[in-house]
Amino acid sequence: MPGFLLTVIPARWLLSLLAVYELILAVLLFIGRKLYWVSILSVISFAAAVIFNLNLLDAVFENVGLAFASLVLFELVREKRGKEGTSAN
Repeated sequence: MPGFLLTVIPARWLLSLLAVYELILAVLLFIGRKLYWVSILSVISFAAAVIFNLNLLDAVFENVGLAFASLVLFELVREKRGKEGTSAN
C-alpha cells in the first residue's frame, strides 16, 4: 500500500475497499460487461501496482504482464467497437 493512502484511510478499510473493487472488476470481466471500461480500470490498477511496488520485483513482473494483458483486452474491445460503429452506417 502506498504510504500516503495509509495516512488518510486506515489500512483495514483500505484493504477492504481494494478487495471490493477487485471483486467488482473480476465479476465484470467474467460476465463480459462493460469490457471497455473494465479494461481501462484494470490497466490503471496494474500500472499503479507496478509503480508503488518497484522494490518488489516479483510483484512488478507479475503486474507488468497483467497490465499488458489488460491493454490487449482494451485494444480488442476498442477494435470491435470501431467495427460495429462502421458497419451500422
